[in-house]
Amino acid sequence: MFKTQDYALTAVASTHPSRVEEIQKKFGISSGFTEFDKLLASPTDLVFITSKDSFHAQQIIKAARLGKNIFVEKPLCLTEEECQSILRTIQQNQTKLTVGFSRTFASLAQNLKEIVKKRTEPALVTYRFNQEHFVTKGKEWMPQEVGHVLHMFGHFINFCSWLLDAVPLTVTACSLPPTKLFSHRPSDVLALVEMSDKSLVNIVFTTVGSPKQGREWIEVCQDGKTVVLDDFKELRFYGHHTQNASSLFSDKGQFQQLKSFAQFLRGDTSARIVTLQDGLNATRFSLSVLESIQKKKPITLTWK
Repeated sequence: MFKTQDYALTAVASTHPSRVEEIQKKFGISSGFTEFDKLLASPTDLVFITSKDSFHAQQIIKAARLGKNIFVEKPLCLTEEECQSILRTIQQNQTKLTVGFSRTFASLAQNLKEIVKKRTEPALVTYRFNQEHFVTKGKEWMPQEVGHVLHMFGHFINFCSWLLDAVPLTVTACSLPPTKLFSHRPSDVLALVEMSDKSLVNIVFTTVGSPKQGREWIEVCQDGKTVVLDDFKELRFYGHHTQNASSLFSDKGQFQQLKSFAQFLRGDTSARIVTLQDGLNATRFSLSVLESIQKKKPITLTWK
């Protein structure tokens, strides 16, 4: 956000006063609050919600009722009831909302999509997320509150659905026994997804992998060829007459998504955004993954 002139930060809120002061000083923000309701009372037309996952739904609803436009970090919400409440409130108040699924805006992801769209047969996609890369550094991972699946799996399927221009039809998921660190929720999870174009997507979430691996690995096999997007930093081609591509840093599309959302808010209907329906679909997919793990059977999906 601070790399673009499209937004002006005027207020910040956190339950920790020291954090409020720190952010105000660092970014030159004039107003700071320790209560979300007071932030909503300030004269702003757009609210960024980056709080704990369990707070997202209630904060979205409060902001929408006051006519605020909303950028909410993933996930949109955590339950079907919250999905229904958010949808109803956004429709009633005609506010604009987007969700922080930024990966589809990344430059190398755009290059990957151009290759994938040329396929003549269904693809086999593997999306591996290596959480151990961060756990071994002694960092407490944010979504311990709600678990890996609700926090992250909507992110993965949003990307894969966009990449393939297809929707998920069924998901079959299973998990390893709980680990000491995440003893109360599924940790290491495999989810096999059947897509509407007959492609298969295999989502692998691991906390037991090597910390020397990168965080995200996306592999697409199609038409006797393979493309690998490694940590959104390098794109490697196998069997293609295309040179590998790379960037100096891991570009996961945050900057591009913010630029596009700003264009949309200004009335540019051609600007691509992650829609409210995208967020609802993602939460419902994550809930279906948990249901499949619990019931030990495939779950049929409804993707709108």
